[in-house]
Amino acid sequence: MHKIRFLMIFLFPLLFGCAVNKVTEKPNGEILAAVRDINYSVAKDKAQQSANEYCSTKGGGVNYLRAEQPYDNSGAAYYLYFRCFSLAEKRAEESRQRQLKAQEETRQQSINAEKDRQAELQRKREQAEFERTRPQREAEARRQQEAESKRLNSICPAYYFARQFCAVSGAMGSPSYESCMRIRMSNNFNGWDDDKCFRR
Repeated sequence: MHKIRFLMIFLFPLLFGCAVNKVTEKPNGEILAAVRDINYSVAKDKAQQSANEYCSTKGGGVNYLRAEQPYDNSGAAYYLYFRCFSLAEKRAEESRQRQLKAQEETRQQSINAEKDRQAELQRKREQAEFERTRPQREAEARRQQEAESKRLNSICPAYYFARQFCAVSGAMGSPSYESCMRIRMSNNFNGWDDDKCFRR
């Protein structure tokens, strides 16, 4: 009895679940690895192995497209669609892309170097212009200082006497002091000028 059961278990896959592993080229350029085996996992592994072996014989690699698991009474079926690509062409394309990337990096470095050079030239031009106009600026600053000194020389005496008179009206900065100063200065009072004259 045990021998019969063992024989049936052994013969069942051979009679009803014969393994199938077939690679077929399709009219649209796709290639199909159709595998039927004891389960989907085994069928999948064998389909991928068949695809790799098929493409390796052509000196290329595998580009998996899609997979199907159709119902099959005779066993677990796994259909793997793929295409082969040339490893030599792929390596050539990768080399070309690396060259293009290196060329672009070199181009960007040249652009950045030119920008830096132009920026440095502009900085030097601005510095040279600043130095060239330094005498005029310093002369203008002296002229303004002299003009301001003359102006204060002409108005500070009046502020001095008005300040002496208004000191009794309150501390400097108080409303009564400022009102007094405006009256004494005939409304020409300016707080900034008053402070400048006070500090001279």
